[in-house]
Amino acid sequence: MIGYLMALTAWIWSAAWMLGLVTWSAVLGNVPPYQANYLTMWHLKRKGISESIYGTMKIATAVIMFPIWWIFASLSITVLFLATSSPLFILLNKHWLLAYFTQINPVVMFFILLVWWPISGKMHMNLYSRLVRSWRSLKRWKNWRQNELDWDRLQKRQREIGGMLIGLGDSLVLPGDPEWQEPKTGDDDFKHVALR
Repeated sequence: MIGYLMALTAWIWSAAWMLGLVTWSAVLGNVPPYQANYLTMWHLKRKGISESIYGTMKIATAVIMFPIWWIFASLSITVLFLATSSPLFILLNKHWLLAYFTQINPVVMFFILLVWWPISGKMHMNLYSRLVRSWRSLKRWKNWRQNELDWDRLQKRQREIGGMLIGLGDSLVLPGDPEWQEPKTGDDDFKHVALR
């Protein structure tokens, strides 16, 4: 029961962060330059770029486009939050707690956002993999709790299969056995495995 609650908690935690700040930051910070890179490569391919430099060009355009976009997005968000004539600035100042966001130093906010875009993409991928793992764990717990499965028969069958594999291994001369003959250099070991 504790394992089930842990899996459920991990799933809720990952989903909550993904539906919040992390995913929206990852989308805003990484999807536009990714799509721009895709369109650039599509355009270059239509113009007849050589296949031998396609991968290099893709990486080069990504190295150029992602930082340019991160600078633009960081500058835009900083201005949106901190410019006194911005509607968001006015809206944030109407709440006593949110007003503190408008008092951040613009240079500090710019650099925090500049670093945040790539980090949010990586965090999103980590949260997504954790979400999938915890979902699979929840499904496993659900299956284990059902009485429809004949666990005794399954355990017996797994032991039979394990015994068959041990018997198969015992009937072969494998590396590390006293009868094992070292193959010549360059030959694979599996070619020299033989029955006893």
